[in-house]
Amino acid sequence: MAKPRTEVTAITLPLRAERDDGARPREAVPWAVAACAFLLALAMHAPWWVHATLAGATIGWGASAAARRRSRRQKKKPGAFLTIDAERILRERGESDGACIARWDEPFGMTVFANPPHSRALFAFTSRERTRFVPVRVETPADADAARDVFEHAVFVTDPEMDVEGGGCLSGSAAATLLGEVRRRSPASVGRIFLFDSAGDSVALEGQELRVRDKVIDLTDPLEWRSFTFHETGTAAMTLYQATWVRQGTTELVLVCPIPAELSSWGLGRCPDPPPAREHRVAVDRVFMIPLRNALEGAPRVSRAGAPPREGSRAIRT
Repeated sequence: MAKPRTEVTAITLPLRAERDDGARPREAVPWAVAACAFLLALAMHAPWWVHATLAGATIGWGASAAARRRSRRQKKKPGAFLTIDAERILRERGESDGACIARWDEPFGMTVFANPPHSRALFAFTSRERTRFVPVRVETPADADAARDVFEHAVFVTDPEMDVEGGGCLSGSAAATLLGEVRRRSPASVGRIFLFDSAGDSVALEGQELRVRDKVIDLTDPLEWRSFTFHETGTAAMTLYQATWVRQGTTELVLVCPIPAELSSWGLGRCPDPPPAREHRVAVDRVFMIPLRNALEGAPRVSRAGAPPREGSRAIRT
């Protein structure tokens, strides 16, 4: 006799729109002007019909602004939301088709980023098919308390590194629910990363291996690594790069990403290194450089005394 099928109830998590604080003062201007004019008319002993006209205008403008605020809140109500069901995590917008964040029947990775004040977080879902981001914004003490577990296991980055185009942001409590569901349904995905470099070749951090193209770094064996900066001058301007050099046996590679102009002061504390050989470079998204480097930091290190530099690698100091 066949076992009865167990239905899995879908979980819906609302995605809030970013706040638009600039709209409120503009809406309040006509109301404030009318109120000031009404008070000025009273002070100047204007005729009664002037008082009545200004009072009516003040009330009308105030009611109109309140109606616009109510209408805006009502329009935002349906908004966007995440649906977690038996098959996938889906981002939806009202009646429109949504974007698939992750599927339970395919390998994917989830990395959680956060800023030091614990006011923002970012879920990064990566797979061999797609990369999706889900922002999180914490606005109240109760929300921060609900999201405590999210921040305890996050990779900390700066606010500009978390500025991505999303379809709204989760609250802290909703983020905790999402993290709990991923841990329960796909525990191996937490900390796993699937990326592609600028040439379209795969980059993966999975288990105890960092795989780049056809190269494999075993994170349980001793290795050498260091971070540095270098710059190159293009046709328009000079670009500063952040880099992480790795060598294990005969395998050598350099993870690189450009440093934005507003953050270029990071690399000005000391003289940049010479550019690494292009055949060793692997371009990765800037936000993923820190978790990849953290994985290397947890691996055993090769003794410097027993690891002379290879020919052609003298530009990289070990």
